[in-house]
Amino acid sequence: MKTLGSILLLILASLSLMAGCAIPFSTGNTDSVPLPPIEKTFNPESVSLQDFQEGGIALGGIVIRQGVTVYRYPDLPAPGKRFEHFDQTEFWSSNSEREFAENVSSISLTPFYRFNDFIEDDLLASIWVKYAQGGCLHPEILNSVHSAGPGVRFLLLFRVEHDDISHDIDTSWSMYQNPGTGLGKVSGGGHDPDQVNKSNHPTIKRVVGLTMSVYDLDSALCVWESGVFDDVSQSIDPQALNDYAGYQAQQIETGQVVVAEEKELPDAPAFNRVMDKCLDTLYTDLIRDVDPSSRRR
Repeated sequence: MKTLGSILLLILASLSLMAGCAIPFSTGNTDSVPLPPIEKTFNPESVSLQDFQEGGIALGGIVIRQGVTVYRYPDLPAPGKRFEHFDQTEFWSSNSEREFAENVSSISLTPFYRFNDFIEDDLLASIWVKYAQGGCLHPEILNSVHSAGPGVRFLLLFRVEHDDISHDIDTSWSMYQNPGTGLGKVSGGGHDPDQVNKSNHPTIKRVVGLTMSVYDLDSALCVWESGVFDDVSQSIDPQALNDYAGYQAQQIETGQVVVAEEKELPDAPAFNRVMDKCLDTLYTDLIRDVDPSSRRR
């Protein structure tokens, strides 16, 4: 049955290609389906804008969810370089702090490097590991942070939930017959972008999912949490023919291009561009919840 299923999939793929269908190619987490947005949690009776202003809030970390792959091009540390929880927090802390200052002017944020001065490395590592696994931090961990005397009441954490890169391009490649099976074969096929509608305007899209959690160290509870998926799309120059739909395309003398599969997409939108959109959305939601006056603007 497995062989029959594979053959049927190949036939369907062949028919789609011959029909010139626009197919979104994805290099994302095929084993990690995007999670639905987290239901926003906030109780205005337990914490107020004044509490945030008087108690203060510190950035405690930005980590990648356990099991999620983040594609480290074109702007993240190169594959092979260490990119553990501390590196992730250090790398992305400036994004988080900058976007906070731009969106939440009524509350001050203690930057990570100052918060780090009060917290032992082992405790920080434990926070990041637990948070990366999903769910809330245990009260014991939050009490330990509180006892360390970081000088703030609230702790802010982020978790990268998803990263996906895809192309939207018409894949009308000429088909070659495979004598062994009689099925169409696209590997090494020829493609003329001038003869295909959407091929003159190919795009690459990157989708990032981010969760933001705010913990009250006094009560050892999560008082606000929300998640968002944002995306950035950018056009590919059809003249450059670079990374065409996940395939490297090079023009030949006949005006066609030869297509060979590529593993990476260096021309994809930068991860930080999409993260900044996520941060902007989450901070805007936070301030609307804790500051009733902002809802009337």
